[in-house]
Amino acid sequence: MAKTKLTPGAAVNALLQKHGLNYNRLAKAIGISSAMVRLIARDENPVSAAVAFRLAKFFKNKPEYWLDLQKDFDIAKTAADKKLAKALNDIPTYDKATFERKKKAPAKPAARAKKPAKPATRARKK
Repeated sequence: MAKTKLTPGAAVNALLQKHGLNYNRLAKAIGISSAMVRLIARDENPVSAAVAFRLAKFFKNKPEYWLDLQKDFDIAKTAADKKLAKALNDIPTYDKATFERKKKAPAKPAARAKKPAKPATRARKK
């Protein structure tokens, strides 16, 4: 059986539990809304670089830890997307791609329009 990857939300929840904290206290400490913390903890909002720095400072780890968790989560979630998998089947590799232009139908010769006559100018009075 494959090892379950830790998601950013699971990591937040585990650290909150370990330190006896809740979403509101974390949010206040790192300067983001408790709603944002809740969404991250449910893996409904990604950990941005700025939030990764805030979490890293608070939990005494590195921003890369949070960004790597987010990257791995995004890749796993995207890899499981069946609609994307179907679309990927239609994409050729660079060495097999063709870039032929569609042939245009020959242009019909345009009818020559007559230039409108210039209006007569008045003679100047001296």
